[in-house]
Amino acid sequence: MLSPIFDSFYRDRSRSGNTDVCINLFPEDIDGPKGPEIGLLVSVPGKRLLATIGTGPIRGMYEANDGLLYVASGNKFYSVTTAYAATELGTVGSNTGPVGIINSPTQLLVVDGTGGWVWDLNALTFTATIPNAGTSCVNSTAAAYQDGFGIVNSDDNQIYQTNYNDLAAMTSGSPATANNAYVQNSAKNVVTVFDLKEELWIFKEDSIEIWINQGAAGFAFTPLVGVSIPVGCSALASVTQLGEGIAWLGGSEQGNGVVYMSVGYQAVPISNPALSSRFQNFGTLSDAVAWSYQKDGHYFYVITFPTEGETWCFDLKTKKWHRRAGFNNGVMTRDIANCAVFFNKLNIVGDFQSGKIYALDNAVFTDNAVNRKWVRSWRALPSSMPQGVPMSFDSLQILMETGITVSAGTNPQIMLRWSDDGGYTWTQEFQVPMGKTGETAWRAIKNRCGSTKIGTGMDRIWEISGIDPVEIKITGAEWFGGPA
Repeated sequence: MLSPIFDSFYRDRSRSGNTDVCINLFPEDIDGPKGPEIGLLVSVPGKRLLATIGTGPIRGMYEANDGLLYVASGNKFYSVTTAYAATELGTVGSNTGPVGIINSPTQLLVVDGTGGWVWDLNALTFTATIPNAGTSCVNSTAAAYQDGFGIVNSDDNQIYQTNYNDLAAMTSGSPATANNAYVQNSAKNVVTVFDLKEELWIFKEDSIEIWINQGAAGFAFTPLVGVSIPVGCSALASVTQLGEGIAWLGGSEQGNGVVYMSVGYQAVPISNPALSSRFQNFGTLSDAVAWSYQKDGHYFYVITFPTEGETWCFDLKTKKWHRRAGFNNGVMTRDIANCAVFFNKLNIVGDFQSGKIYALDNAVFTDNAVNRKWVRSWRALPSSMPQGVPMSFDSLQILMETGITVSAGTNPQIMLRWSDDGGYTWTQEFQVPMGKTGETAWRAIKNRCGSTKIGTGMDRIWEISGIDPVEIKITGAEWFGGPA
């Protein structure tokens, strides 16, 4: 009988209500008789080292119009060629925290929360431009680019605009006046700005305004009349593009800790109640960082909570969440990736602790040669079966690809354990061989898996995991047995 290994992929706020866990695996659709349905669990891509850029951490990356990759590592700013040779260009004002980078035809603007700097692609100079004598703009944390203008926030409820095709200047007219505007839908400070489809999204803590370029003298942008979204942003570095929309960690006057995605001019929650409850119980949300990428038709939104040490990922294609994690001294940690860019035909991520940058690679099954752990747990019986009946489990077979990506001389193992009381207590772990290289007809099966009993537990939960560097492709789970 098939066991519902594909039913759910997150743990509810009540462990006995839902014990499903999916770490370093993501579900994928297959064509079913009624349309696409989940039919495969696949390893998340590994990380292949490309280069070490400075001392780190990698705080921001951007591919510019000159074909180079620009990287903020620690307090240094670098250009990187397609051969991953790095050149130091200048110094920014801080060592940690997110960095915003935008590009005009001849310049790059870099902001880090303490100031702003312009790299001139022609003069090859790195010049401090924020703060400046002509405006009160200070401590910019975010920047967006549209129609030849750069737009940055400050530590108040204003936004500032650079001059047309000149990211180094923020004043115009005679006498010169600042190109700035107040964002007045609420008194909260502007958290971040983002450009999408020729519209400027301005995020505050409790709301969003959308502005467009009206071509006015001085400050060119004005609010889009009749559009105000009553959901704001809880973490400036959580905002990123996902598919054709924007995803972010948000909140409002009614509460926070919800991940939203823009659909038109609406903020639609994409975190389920269980995950939102988990996020809301975190002590710190404001330092969350997120990045997105597309691989094999999946658009992924990856959000890390550094203080809490957890990373979660939303797949826009399947609308499912899974967790991503590193593995250090036997402990699951946050994912090591801190930011991402598509460059040189590769999805590249930067390390949150060092200056290393990695390619996300489906053919690599480690994080920079460090083994990682995958975990899947699920309720053993389908919901259609009677509950509360003692059951005997003669065997469990994991239906999976075997013998393909296994190194010669190794014997990779699944670690299997189970719980009969809804996930509160567990058996010891049992090793289940996954098959040596070439053993493509191998059956990953464990016999004599006990039974549920009145008094000791009637709620069987399976958990499988592994740390061997092989690709995991699980197509199902099957158990044999019946009423005890």
